[in-house]
Amino acid sequence: MDNPLDKVCEQAVASEGNECPEAHPYQPPPGVSYREPLPVIELSSMMSDMYIDSQAGGSEEDEPPMLKPRGEMFEQIETQITKLSSALQTLQTEVQMLKNDFMASNDSLVNREACFRDAIDQRFEALERGMNRSLTRLETEMVNCLKRHDEHWKKEMSRVKMTSTPLSPRPFSHSFTMAILMTQGCYTWRHNINVLPSPSCLHAPIKEFVGEGARQVKVKTPDTGQLGRTCDWMLLADLNQRLCFPHKIAVTNLRPDLVLWSSTLRTVYIIERTMTWEDAVEEAYKHKSLKYAELEADVEQRGWKAKVCPVDVTCRGFVGKSVIKIIKDLGIRGQAQGQAVKALSSAPEQVSQWLWIKRRDIGWAL
Repeated sequence: MDNPLDKVCEQAVASEGNECPEAHPYQPPPGVSYREPLPVIELSSMMSDMYIDSQAGGSEEDEPPMLKPRGEMFEQIETQITKLSSALQTLQTEVQMLKNDFMASNDSLVNREACFRDAIDQRFEALERGMNRSLTRLETEMVNCLKRHDEHWKKEMSRVKMTSTPLSPRPFSHSFTMAILMTQGCYTWRHNINVLPSPSCLHAPIKEFVGEGARQVKVKTPDTGQLGRTCDWMLLADLNQRLCFPHKIAVTNLRPDLVLWSSTLRTVYIIERTMTWEDAVEEAYKHKSLKYAELEADVEQRGWKAKVCPVDVTCRGFVGKSVIKIIKDLGIRGQAQGQAVKALSSAPEQVSQWLWIKRRDIGWAL
């Protein structure tokens, strides 16, 4: 079968009275190159296959043939369109399924997070209830223990025929027990037993007698400190709460443990003893220093040189640095210094041991 496009071209040339020009190959412009020539012939044949001639065998004078689409091609196109529609529907179905899966997963995550939060809240509530029960049980046990302890002391009080004290309106309470210990002077005894150092530490060494014909051994004169500078040193100790601060130095109601002063040097040492646990040494030192700061300023305004010296010796015999400092300042050195530190350390240790041994004996008195 002849190509319909060729027939149309021949009819157009014949009507003009000219012959069909020869086909010239396509020449690209200068400087432009193509990999392959345009497939014009193949494209024309594919387009011509889609049409048929309605008047086969017509003359040249007749009208140009009418081109009509071929039925088979339409059927194929419809088939392809149907397949594409089916594929599109399938794709839409898959997209909808993915969307549903995503929504379900999102809802599952939200539900899981909510369940996790609820579980945490329930766990915390259970822990809080358990802690409250434990605290309640602990409080009950402590109360029962204190009641049993009070019953024990009640029996002891009945045994020694002691029913009341002016320091405690409740006869069988713990405050009553502490009142008895304080009135007996247990803790004051431990504090006052070591206020003064050993007298042997303050005595000057005795000069040895040198016989006839013997050579005297040269001894280096030690530094006597403040005590060796004058002989008018006076000492007051607060025993049984009877100390009265010297009025010529200052007027105050405070009663330090020791007051050491010299009118010649116009120097006064305000010594305060602290008897605490090892953990409270620093706090006690600051407290005593602040307690006598105003008195120190008043003494200095009167023309005296005042030194506030908190002495830290714990209830188990630990001697603080403040003790060594005041001993050296007073002129106690060498072997005498060691003896003084040992005496200050051993006394509270022995007293604490005695108090521990007598802790159950409420009838002993000092």
